[in-house]
Amino acid sequence: MDIRKRINARKVVLAYIYEHCFFSAMQKNLIVQPSKVAEAGDQISSPDTPAENSFFDAEFLKQVASKKQQQEHIDEYVQAQVTEYLINQSPEEDAGYLMKYGFDQWQLEEIDTDYVFKVTSAISRYEEELIEKVNQNTQTFQYEQMDIMDQVCLLQGYLEVKVMDTPPAVVINEMVELAKRYSDDGAPKLVNGLLNAILID
Repeated sequence: MDIRKRINARKVVLAYIYEHCFFSAMQKNLIVQPSKVAEAGDQISSPDTPAENSFFDAEFLKQVASKKQQQEHIDEYVQAQVTEYLINQSPEEDAGYLMKYGFDQWQLEEIDTDYVFKVTSAISRYEEELIEKVNQNTQTFQYEQMDIMDQVCLLQGYLEVKVMDTPPAVVINEMVELAKRYSDDGAPKLVNGLLNAILID
């Protein structure tokens, strides 16, 4: 194994998985969290508060209702686009595009492409399994509440062990280094503890 190629490949996969986790979180938030504009509109133009008794005039309430409707349409459109993206993800095409245009400082010969394609293609097979294992090993939070970059380090490490047969200790060290570089101060300890619990203990 060429170590330099593998390091470059890990960076490509990190970017790919970050995009995947970001859009997954975005999809869930769009479903769960109501629009702030819609929320405000509901409070102001509540049927329990007749317009004539409201502090706000009728024209203002009409504008709020219009904004609320526009926001709902925007939310629906974004939701549809995000869902379509997640459904139509093609790891080989997307990772290939990312290597060509997102990391164009390297030639393909400088990247462990076997690693890139194997790890990105395994997301759909192993992601839910990882989430379940993380949730079994945490008490005060769940996987979905974690910072996206921490999710990325956990998922990438788990996938690498599953499909590349890299020794768990090596993978954990690499993911901790990525967490140190790209996440907050508490991330390395969190990533180290969870991956040890999941992959070694």
